This record gives sequence, structure tokens and C-alpha cells, in this order.
Amino acid sequence: MYVQQIFTMVVTMPLSLMIGKLAQVFLNIFYRPSKEHFKSGGSVVCYDILMDFKQAVVQPNSIHMFLKKFTKVVDISVIDDSDVTLYCINSKNFVFVRTRKGVDLYDSIAHPIFFMVQHETAIELMTVPHSAVFEYVSRKALPADHGPSITLLYNISRCGSTLVTSMVAKTKQRVVISEPFALINVAEIINTPDRHVSADLSSEYYELIRSTLLVLAKDYSKSYFIKVPGIITASLLHLAHRSLPGVKELFLYRALKPTVSSLRRMMGPAFFWVTAEVLLLGHPLKYRQIWKLVKVRDPQRKVFFQFLCQFHPFYIEARTRRELKSYSYESLIRDKEGFCRSFLADIGIGQEFQEVALSALDRDSQENSAMSRKRLLGRKDTVPLEACEWAREVGRQYFNIQLEGEDFMVTNCPNSWESYGLVQSQGYGTFEGTAL
Repeated sequence: MYVQQIFTMVVTMPLSLMIGKLAQVFLNIFYRPSKEHFKSGGSVVCYDILMDFKQAVVQPNSIHMFLKKFTKVVDISVIDDSDVTLYCINSKNFVFVRTRKGVDLYDSIAHPIFFMVQHETAIELMTVPHSAVFEYVSRKALPADHGPSITLLYNISRCGSTLVTSMVAKTKQRVVISEPFALINVAEIINTPDRHVSADLSSEYYELIRSTLLVLAKDYSKSYFIKVPGIITASLLHLAHRSLPGVKELFLYRALKPTVSSLRRMMGPAFFWVTAEVLLLGHPLKYRQIWKLVKVRDPQRKVFFQFLCQFHPFYIEARTRRELKSYSYESLIRDKEGFCRSFLADIGIGQEFQEVALSALDRDSQENSAMSRKRLLGRKDTVPLEACEWAREVGRQYFNIQLEGEDFMVTNCPNSWESYGLVQSQGYGTFEGTAL
């Protein structure tokens, strides 16, 4: 399987993308929008999708992963169509896709990863300038509480977040969006400038985050539960609740050793090696500066560092926001009923739905995805103790994160729920201000 993965990365994917780019050049010559198309006042540029060039299990969503042909320019109200959803965001445009009829993207039981099923079922692609989306969203009347009911579940990846999301989905009390890729795009835009983003400067990003959340949760009469992708996104904790007051936020984590081991089994050693460095580049400047001080070649230590960076923004925010609660995968395993009861209460779902929520534990929450237990069965991996000890020291010295026990569990996570209640910790980290 790993040989096939390497062949895909080294040969199949680059070849298909190269051919696709050449074909796209010719299509853009003969099919492209002109000034005449925009005379009607429309701002949404539409393309028919002719072919999908996605060849890997986990591949950044992008308009370049499709072979597409321009068809028309239409009014921005099209983004409110039930079969049109936000796909990704680049430096200029919000990108939407229209998906095949009969596909329920919000059925996270059948489709555990939102952005993957979007890509697999897309038939039309639409690009809209940032400014047009900002203006359109600002014109829509919001409820008195500043927006729809939205809960954001931040996490560190491979920590049971898909399982917890399935528990919420089973209750049918929330519209569930599991890993919209647009939130990674927003984090990249915010994180990557080579300067620190202070509270004053961060206001320039408020409109981007606000519009993204309101386009994802576009039916203001409903309540949404959004599982945030678990890489480079924790920095949004500083901005989301300021951009859209009333947003509820929670954090889910797991002991770091089994987390790294699980990610390596899922990705495979080749993909793991290639992506480890790339992930680090997506974190805020403060973390990239620390990485320069501790930089190593070992990809497993790089991934440990990535998880520490995903932890730390929560630590900082929790210093002043006691309502920010954290849950661990280990506490779910120890006390399923207590975990479920507390978690549902935190997001406003009644105890009468506890039994049906717990039924999610009876199946593999990622059964219908490339990360299912069946597909990962037989993939064994061990994380060297030296890498774990390195992470323990870096966590202690630069993040004030304490890793203890044979699984290297975070023992000072703020506002952490356990079956005996909330554990308050003073381990908020060494930074002043925010992670940005």
C-alpha cells in the first residue's frame, strides 16, 4: 500500500496535474469571461467541472484540482442555493461548488469529511471576489444575537473529533459540518504574514472570518455544529468569537504519542515525511520563530511540534475565557456517559438525546472515508521514545505544556473536563497577548 502511495505522489499526481494545467490553459483561451458577461451586475463566475485531478487521500482543496470550462456570470444570490456550498478560499476569491442532486453533504454519518465529499460530487465551480461576499453578507439581516447558533469544535486531529461529531449528528439537533476546508484557508491567510498580529491589527481579519462562518452556516434559522480541521486552525480561537459574538467554542485533544502514531498510520511514512515541514509553515510567526530555535530533521518531532502549536492558542485564550472548555479522548473512553452528558449540555442539547448520541460509539465514525479502521487495519507504527522525550522538553521549555505518562498526556490543559468535574490549570503558556 505504501509503495502505491509513493507512486501516486511521485508519478501519478504530478503527471495528471501537469496534463490538467496544460488542458486548462487551452480552455481558458477559448472560454473565459468578458466585460459583456459582467454588464448584468453579476459577480459570480461559473464553470462546468469537466474532470477531477485529485489523486491523494488528503489533498488541499483548490480550483486547480479541477479541469473546468467557463460558462456564465450570475448574481451572488446563487450562493444561497441549497446545493451550493463554500469549498475553499484563496487570496482573491471565495470558491463555491454545486454538488450532484441527492447528495446530503451535511450527513456526517455517511460523509465524515465535508471537503472530501464536496470534491467527489462537485459538478459546477463558482468564484466570487472577497469584497462581493463581504458586501452580500453584510446586507443580510441577522438575528438579534448577531448570527446563527454556531458551535466550533477545535481539535488536534486524530483525537476522536470525528466520533464526537457523529455523536452530535445522531441527535439531529444540529446541522453538522465536519471539516470545511475553508477554515484552513482562513487560518493560512491569518497565520502566514511575517509579522505578529496584535489585537489592533487583527481587526482586518474579522470580516473574513465572519463572512466565512455566515456563508457556511447560511440558514440563520438553524443551529450549526462545525468541526474545525485539526491543523493550523487553533489561532482562530482568538478571532472567531470577536468576529461573530455568540459563537460557542470547545477544544478536544488526546495524549500526544498515540496521536502521532495514529496520524503516521493514516498518512503513511512517505506522505508523513513530505508534509511534516509544510504544516509547520502554516502556523503563526511566534511558533515559526520557536521552530527556528529547535529545528530538527526528524519528521515525527516536526509533527509533535505541530500538535504543540495547535494546543497552545487554546491555552492562551483560556487564561481569560473560563467558558472555553476542553475535553480529552481519554476522558471519553473512561466515562462515555459522563462525557456525552456534559458535552451535549455544553452545546445546548438536552439529556433526552444522550442515548441516541452514544449509539455513535457502536460504529467506526470514519467508516465511509479514506481514514476508516478497515483501511488502516494492519498498518502498525511505533513512535520512538526519543521523539517523545524531545516533545516533552520542548513543550515544557517553550509552551509550558506538561506531558506526562507513557502516552505523553497533557496534564495541565486548562478548563479540562473529567468525570469528576472541571480541572482548572494555570498552565497557560509563556506568551503575552495572543498566539498571533
